[in-house]
Amino acid sequence: MIIDDLITNHFKPEDKWDFKLYLLNGNIIDLGKKIKILNGLEIISNKLSDKLRRISSIRNSCAHAGIDIVHNLEIISDKKREKEIKPKKRLNVMKSSGKIESKYLSELLIEFSRLYIDLKNELFELKYK
Repeated sequence: MIIDDLITNHFKPEDKWDFKLYLLNGNIIDLGKKIKILNGLEIISNKLSDKLRRISSIRNSCAHAGIDIVHNLEIISDKKREKEIKPKKRLNVMKSSGKIESKYLSELLIEFSRLYIDLKNELFELKYK
């Protein structure tokens, strides 16, 4: 994970493998805490931090919603549109401001995909800076 690499590269531990395996293990330090570490060390900007928190929030909302994709879509047919797949399920997602918003699963997946591409590029730039 690039985030683990950024933290590891900052501290330069003698044994990088053990540092990542034990200290940066997701069961010990979750993504939110890793984002706080990167912020505290001023490795990432507030804007990048907000994007990381947003993608994490979307991921958590989807992971804990108990979504059954097949049962949360309806197929609409009419003369103008042959077939359209429309999501029925709305999920509540907390924004970085703490406000809750309700969005369709499809909207969240599109936002997640866009954030993922942005974050991947921005984090790779930081890693190889």
